[in-house]
Amino acid sequence: MLFPVARPRPRPALLLALACGLPLALAAQPEGMAVDDGGLAMPTDVGPAAPMPEAPAATAVESSVQVITGDPAASPLDVLLQNAFVAFKNGDLKAARTAIAEAQKLEPKNARAKLLEGRVLQAERKFPEATETILSAIELDPAVPRAQYYLGESLLAQGEVLEARGAFAAMVKAEPKNKDARLLVAMCEARLGNLRDASELALTFDPTDPVHPGANFANAALAQASGRTADATEELDSARTTYGPQIWSRYMKSYLLVFPPKQAAGEPAPPAAEEGASTPADAGAAAPPEE
Repeated sequence: MLFPVARPRPRPALLLALACGLPLALAAQPEGMAVDDGGLAMPTDVGPAAPMPEAPAATAVESSVQVITGDPAASPLDVLLQNAFVAFKNGDLKAARTAIAEAQKLEPKNARAKLLEGRVLQAERKFPEATETILSAIELDPAVPRAQYYLGESLLAQGEVLEARGAFAAMVKAEPKNKDARLLVAMCEARLGNLRDASELALTFDPTDPVHPGANFANAALAQASGRTADATEELDSARTTYGPQIWSRYMKSYLLVFPPKQAAGEPAPPAAEEGASTPADAGAAAPPEE
């Protein structure tokens, strides 16, 4: 475990679903609950806003809609969530928390606000709390976009590779073309010793892909899990040469969450990270899920 501290265990039903590869909705969705689309409705995290109660009379928040979004029809909730997201992406976690809290006053059980709260906790490296918060978002709306991906990150940061694999697999099921989630499933399979499954997934990545280093990182994970550290280092070096240090470092964060430098006794050590690589302590949230 990267963070060997006392922490509340995530909800057993959801963890069981993750470990068994079951859809999270089976564990999180109450019987008869309708599943609709969600998401943060922000740039790069686009998704239609959840239905809102009738908006109150004109307020300062409403007047800011025109300034921030240029859309006078946007709801106060959407404006607050957009403000929170922009602050989060700019690293202003205090402002993000303030906007999230205001959004939750308008709609206490909003899954998008809860998910963004979980991402703020990830940025603060409070991974046990982030796990619980993201699970709460999934319980509120099992279809909230990308929640499984961020849940997987928090679980990996705590060494919960089996459950993280289930979360990333759920993400792949929801978005079959999501290469980042599929890559993390492959790396988790390798880390768990499921080399055949990891090999099959590695073959789904095109080594000539001009923008996605999935083939290199999947092959590095296979080599690392097999104890071939020199081959793993060669694959990682090749990824950096081919895709450049900026892209390489983003995916190295994910790699180091799956294969942290401090391995348990008897396990093969991962290749040493080159200059500019992130460590698990630096990683926080790994590369955002992309197609």
